[in-house]
Amino acid sequence: MSETLNSIGNYPTKGVPTTIGIAHPLAELDGETVWAIDLAARSERPPGLTCVGCAGPMSLRVGDQRRPHFAHRPGTQCVSGETALHAMTIRAIAIGIARQASRHEPFSMAIVCDFCDAGRMADLARDHGLSVEENRALSAETRPDILVRSADGDPAYVVEVIVTHAPEKPALEAFRARNLPVIAVKPSWETIEGLRDGLEVLEAHDGLGEPGTVGLLSPCQLPRHLDDEDEEIRACVECGAEARILTLEVSGAPCWRRACSRMTRVLDVHVRRYGAREMIAAGALELKGIYSVAREMGVRLEQRYSKTAGTTYWMNVCDCNASLGDAFVYDGFSSKEAYEPDLATPVRRYELCRNGHWTLLTERPWVLPAMAERKYGARGTCGDRARIFDQDEPLVRVQFFEHPDDLSRQLARFMTWGRR
Repeated sequence: MSETLNSIGNYPTKGVPTTIGIAHPLAELDGETVWAIDLAARSERPPGLTCVGCAGPMSLRVGDQRRPHFAHRPGTQCVSGETALHAMTIRAIAIGIARQASRHEPFSMAIVCDFCDAGRMADLARDHGLSVEENRALSAETRPDILVRSADGDPAYVVEVIVTHAPEKPALEAFRARNLPVIAVKPSWETIEGLRDGLEVLEAHDGLGEPGTVGLLSPCQLPRHLDDEDEEIRACVECGAEARILTLEVSGAPCWRRACSRMTRVLDVHVRRYGAREMIAAGALELKGIYSVAREMGVRLEQRYSKTAGTTYWMNVCDCNASLGDAFVYDGFSSKEAYEPDLATPVRRYELCRNGHWTLLTERPWVLPAMAERKYGARGTCGDRARIFDQDEPLVRVQFFEHPDDLSRQLARFMTWGRR
């Protein structure tokens, strides 16, 4: 059995598949859940302690070398350590959410999305009148580990504790049909005690990660996210021409002119193509009519000539009248180029067609506190086409493979030309 370092208090615990030798941080006492550190702080050693996982008798262990914990009595053991870990994590999170809500204190977790490069801190106890249910059927096909209901009794979100396997696809589809966020917690013995007041002890992960992580199995709800459906070319609601979904947001940075102290606002356009999120320059030729949309969002675009590009195109302009230029705004050529998303400005989602019809679909603010990273390197700079309405695959596909005849086992580069 190997020793691992407990991140809660730096006490060694045993990382083994059964509960023999595992320091249990909580137990049952007369139908209530108690924590070992709480009993030790009060110098209490009550009889009748039982295991959350197997209901077997337990004893409180307190010493100088190990953190206070519960252990099974000699001669007894859990049938399965995984079952105990699963049951104990459910109990720790459920009572933590309920307790924090009753105290009007947060039960926090970090939400991240690697696709849209954004995240935020969520408070799972923000509804102070919420109720928490453990292992109760929500429908004939769904029995979530934890179901949290709002003050009016409606399902708000579910928590699934994953030790051996993830929720079945029908259950996830049922949760999605009800528009219920699904929080996936993959626990470890070392992190259970840290779940008392929130999920921040767990590493935020995009989806399902390794033990000691938390993430969402439901679709991302961050305002700039573009789903699979958003990648599809559709018909414009006004003229029937080819149209695409895109998002518009604002970023800002100090003006490059030393005499100017203004924060310059620039327009960031994002689309989803070939399964990736791409930034499109505000002056790309396909973005017909973007001048008016930018003005509504407090961004100044003007047709100006660029000596560097040798052409005239729509470019971002500071209120001091300084031309920013696509290379300056999108390619990071300057130390002044540290543009950051403006989280005070709502993100707009539009449908745009080849003929320049802009149909506003949603306007959603960022839920603070939030974080968002900005991409550098946009397509369609200096007025060039960004090909956002093209449905063909890229002209060049690059593949990497390990050549079986290469004794040095170096990676060979293979380029295939032509449309696929």
